[in-house]
Amino acid sequence: MIVIIRTDAGEEQIRRIIAQAEALGLSHHLSRGAERAVLILGGGDPGAIEQAFAPLPGVERVVPLTRPYRLAGREVHPADTLVQAGGVLIGGAQPVLIAGTASPQADTAAVALAAALRDAGAQVMRTGVYRPVSAMFGTPQVDAAALQRLDGIRRETGLAVACEVLAADDVPAIARHADLLIVGAEQMHARPLLQTCGWSNRPVILTRGESAQIQEWLQAADQLLAGGNRQVLLCEQGIRTYETATSHTLDLSAVPLIRRVSHLPVLVDPGQGSGQRQLVEPLALAAVAAGAHGLLIDVRHPQAHAGGGEAAIDLAAFKALAARLHALVAAL
Repeated sequence: MIVIIRTDAGEEQIRRIIAQAEALGLSHHLSRGAERAVLILGGGDPGAIEQAFAPLPGVERVVPLTRPYRLAGREVHPADTLVQAGGVLIGGAQPVLIAGTASPQADTAAVALAAALRDAGAQVMRTGVYRPVSAMFGTPQVDAAALQRLDGIRRETGLAVACEVLAADDVPAIARHADLLIVGAEQMHARPLLQTCGWSNRPVILTRGESAQIQEWLQAADQLLAGGNRQVLLCEQGIRTYETATSHTLDLSAVPLIRRVSHLPVLVDPGQGSGQRQLVEPLALAAVAAGAHGLLIDVRHPQAHAGGGEAAIDLAAFKALAARLHALVAAL
């Protein structure tokens, strides 16, 4: 159940509403929006809850929670969430370009790639901080030099920096240097990682698992939000279907659907979603036309010792994509 609190309710009235939940033994979570606050209740009989809370001063109305995800839904947070990452606003009218490669680069290559991406139109650089794993079942380890490199990229180019995190123990160190944390598709259900990212003070990009339903994706976002982190973004990068012509099937229908049921910004990774570089531009443009707040683009650089995969595009293609994206946004 959701207790919707009046816009003119005072702090004392809100405390009494929370005290009522505690007295009834209900689990509760207070969510404050720009205009109003709501109290999300768990457990108890819906009819009894409505009778107990509806008469309280400061309560506007009590309504049932119709979706299995609580904090990520618009029932609790009707207004769009805007995420601020290193001076970059994500979730507004202008789509944001996050570009780079998940592989770590040498110092000179990383700065050169970041500068080229900035000049081509990117606002955020994606890069990696894990050492390559040689053994089949080896555990990825964070490279301390790569962490320091993030500060250099930001200082030299002014770009915000996004990095993937693979384990909960790595979150504090990476969060000290990166502007955004990326939870990959393989870790979407990793509860310890989600909890630790939820406790961090960094925006988190939650990537949809290849076999995850939208409902499960938003429930995973709830775990981040429950930890107190309100800066959560969702990233669609393809789901597994019976189609074999592409590595995944990019679910662009998820973009307008997410925007309808959730207040969280939604991004799209067209390269991971298709696995083919020749499909990156048309899928990227289609994603923005469908309402995506930003794109993750895998870009390789001639000076980089480690490039992207089959879907990585070169700088010239990225620059052309950025120009066409700008024209598309103006037309929309």
